[in-house]
Amino acid sequence: MIEPILTGFGRTGFAQDLVERLPGAGTALRLSGLSGSSGAVMVAWLAERFPQRIFIVIAATPAEAERWLADLTILTDQPTALYPQREGLGEEEPHLEIAGERIETLEALLRGQLRILVTTARATAEKTLMPAALEQLLLSF
Repeated sequence: MIEPILTGFGRTGFAQDLVERLPGAGTALRLSGLSGSSGAVMVAWLAERFPQRIFIVIAATPAEAERWLADLTILTDQPTALYPQREGLGEEEPHLEIAGERIETLEALLRGQLRILVTTARATAEKTLMPAALEQLLLSF
């Protein structure tokens, strides 16, 4: 974690205003226009400041989602994971690595082990099995 960057961000007027504007449960605050890694700094700072919340970053493309994940991994020690979009457009994922990453991320989220979720707009629209169905398919060794 890069503490001086997060501490400096927390001292800005933008950060203080953001804390006052954070929505309650069941609602969202959409922000845009932050350049470079400043968005990741903001999310990392918020995750540190509000440990009871889960933060979701929705990127436009898979490459952008990977950049967010890389930035957040450097900026915070909070559990962060990528929920990738499918390579194909059907319900079946032809790439086992992507299917596995999707299931691992969902499992971590459902178990409360995830603080920051990074995904794409398309991945949020893709259908997936319900949590109960995923749990029934889970194999433990």
